[in-house]
Amino acid sequence: MLIPQLRDLPIVRSGVFAALAFAVALATAGCSEDDVGRAEVARVRASTDFGLYYVGASYRGFPLTKIYESPASAPYKSVTFWYGDCEPAGGEGACGYDFTMSVYDVCGRPFQLWELPISRLTNIRGVPSGEFGTGLELYTGDSVIVISGGSPDAGTRLAMLAEHREAAAKLRSLDGRIVPPEDLLSPVKGALTGRPAGCEGRIRSVP
Repeated sequence: MLIPQLRDLPIVRSGVFAALAFAVALATAGCSEDDVGRAEVARVRASTDFGLYYVGASYRGFPLTKIYESPASAPYKSVTFWYGDCEPAGGEGACGYDFTMSVYDVCGRPFQLWELPISRLTNIRGVPSGEFGTGLELYTGDSVIVISGGSPDAGTRLAMLAEHREAAAKLRSLDGRIVPPEDLLSPVKGALTGRPAGCEGRIRSVP
């Protein structure tokens, strides 16, 4: 997953152990080979209070294998979608899937955290988007979509970013209301200025 180079934020200081626990959970979560069914997709959609998107039941031939929801103790809300196989090195420990993407609650990942000018953003699928490090972020509705995991075919940074744009073109909402090539929902007011609507009292901010 994409790890932003953010300043030491107050909310992160207070929840640093929860954040570390969440990161470890992501890296070491069980590697089930069972494809995720429609019932599980529907359950995750019903249990999440912000908009969710994914690239469908499969991506580049890799099936949707696992959906991971951030624990209640995490300092932000997110849902991660893993595609393909999880093969630990040497058969033990953490493993990497063939393709991954995450969706965050905008309250925990507003664009302001990057401390970059809005001019760095471009337009993809009708919404503000930016390439940071080796990931692509799209700001839509009350969510931030982060596409950061490439398939084995993406050997270089440029190839990976090109693949991320390909994945963005295939994004669809879990509720079925938005499908390719339709534009995504415009971001909530304030998502790009550090004051997303509906996030009063629970938003990460730059000191």
